[in-house]
Amino acid sequence: MGYKRILLVFTLVTLLIACEQNESIATDLNNLELRTQWRQCLYDSVTKSDEKACQQYQEECEKRQGSNNFACY
Repeated sequence: MGYKRILLVFTLVTLLIACEQNESIATDLNNLELRTQWRQCLYDSVTKSDEKACQQYQEECEKRQGSNNFACY
């Protein structure tokens, strides 16, 4: 029974680390990179796989706008 508990803890830690790392790809971008990616989402046709990234770019733009950083506008 001990190995099952260790496996469970290991699995939970791995999932938590993965979720934290994939929280948002946009937060690490500088203003120019964010604006470039955000505009690409606006003007280019977006595939299904790009939708999540584009949504994260939009959310990061709104977050920065809230702190008077108009990187995307």
